[in-house]
Amino acid sequence: MNLLKFLGLFLFGSLTAWIMDMAAGIGAFIDATSFLYVIGGGACYGLIKFRRDQISSIALLNFRQGAIYSGWLAFLVGLSAILKNADLPEILPLISIAMIPLLYAYLLSWVILSWFKGDDSHD
Repeated sequence: MNLLKFLGLFLFGSLTAWIMDMAAGIGAFIDATSFLYVIGGGACYGLIKFRRDQISSIALLNFRQGAIYSGWLAFLVGLSAILKNADLPEILPLISIAMIPLLYAYLLSWVILSWFKGDDSHD
């Protein structure tokens, strides 16, 4: 285990949690449906792209890409539902909720790229 990677990941996670808490409270950023959709979408995309001779780092990168796609799809689905059903004064707070899957997707992507990418001695 690379101690600097662990330290960087821990500091980034702590900084992100602190910023979220200061912005609106951690509870405003927790949405189980969005989280499960991003994780499930990433896993499904990883299965679609799976090959028997695939190495684990490629599988994680496929999962990462699927999580990002799923985050964007969840955002678009949420945005469509909001614009169809909400009145004008309600739209902006609801759009912030619709953006949570993007937050999850890119945070997960950051973790995968920084921790699991593999040998980065040439970076």
